[in-house]
Amino acid sequence: MLMTMVMGWTVAGMVLEGASVDREGMTPYTRDRTPSPVDPCARLGRAAAVGHAVVCALCRRYLPYRAIGRHRPRQQAPFGTTADIGTADLSDIAAAQWALNGAAPAIDCIGLPYPEHSRNPVRLRTAVEAAQRDRMGQPAQVADRDPFCAGACHLSRGASLAMTIARDGAAMGAYPERIVCLTEETTETLYLLGEGHRVVGVSGYTVRPPEARQKPKVSAFLNARFDKIEALRPDVILAFSDLQADIAATLVRRGFAVFTFNQRTVAEILQMIRILGGLVGCGERAEALAGSLADGLVRIREAATQFPYRPRVFFEEWDDPLISGIEWVEELIEMAGGAGIYPELRGRRLAKERIVDPADVARRNPEVVIASWCGKALRKATITGREGWQQIAAVQHDHVYEIKSTYILQPGPASLTEGVQQLHALLARVVEADAGRAGHPVPR
Repeated sequence: MLMTMVMGWTVAGMVLEGASVDREGMTPYTRDRTPSPVDPCARLGRAAAVGHAVVCALCRRYLPYRAIGRHRPRQQAPFGTTADIGTADLSDIAAAQWALNGAAPAIDCIGLPYPEHSRNPVRLRTAVEAAQRDRMGQPAQVADRDPFCAGACHLSRGASLAMTIARDGAAMGAYPERIVCLTEETTETLYLLGEGHRVVGVSGYTVRPPEARQKPKVSAFLNARFDKIEALRPDVILAFSDLQADIAATLVRRGFAVFTFNQRTVAEILQMIRILGGLVGCGERAEALAGSLADGLVRIREAATQFPYRPRVFFEEWDDPLISGIEWVEELIEMAGGAGIYPELRGRRLAKERIVDPADVARRNPEVVIASWCGKALRKATITGREGWQQIAAVQHDHVYEIKSTYILQPGPASLTEGVQQLHALLARVVEADAGRAGHPVPR
């Protein structure tokens, strides 16, 4: 049965290929009628591929796999038709397939002989390498005469590459065009990169930038509206940290592509920006943005060198249980001119690992208390009324402050700009108010 089908595909393909071959049957032509020499093995392979496409079209049984093209806009098309993507996209196809690594629907390269091989990363890599050698005029290897590899060489010289339309009936571009962001920092980063038009869904906690709040809200931090996400037909969903691991797992089981970031330090935030830029095809802009943010932190650090001393700071991320600051916050406190009172906990990535005893905080006697309760409004009386805290320097001198979580607990551009700037301004106020008072044990 299989042999009969293969022979049928090949014969049908040869009939159609006849219009594109010279009278001697030796030199196939590209669509612009320029000769494109290829060995008989490749011609036979392409003939089989064309025959395969015809048979599939007649039977209306195209496999529902996604097609990847180079910078092509999304175009609606009936399910089961083919998309003529073009030959320059072969490397993009390979890159996408290698990235998928079998975890998502594979790519069906109808324009290549034996398209099932395009769903094998090793076979696809071999074909792409053969095409690259062919374009560079390098000697062919024995493996290059394989019909799949030879077909890839032929396509790379100018022939078309037809692939099936995506399951949802839309041809995809080389980079994600419909993105759902489950936290604010990826949304803001995409807008800063000039790619806000790609965002189709956001977290309900999104504040920055203001225009992003007009997008459909599909999640809180610990839960998501899966029906709304599915209706948005995202190409990729961006999540954050172990706290959204269950959401991410559910989305993956539903067939979505999910990228979960887990940045906890300033360096990792800058890396996240670069990675996200790469995901949407604007790596240079992402590098420029990361560099600009890093330069801003240098300026803050230089300004903080003017402080006569570093105030002792307790940053509380939550009030009950009492949780000290995550690492990027503690790093920003140092850059802004302060000294965290829990340096031994700053590297603990999980919140439960940074729970502290209120009595221990009192013993460490912070000069400044800065609270940001993950979206919950600050109640200053909760802090000043804790047992034993009336003797803390921060409470005695009224240096208890709040920074909104959207500015300081967002592991993205906000914390590296507005967040650190607010930290620096508060610490400058403390230093100025305490000028001339003795007893500051923390040296510069």
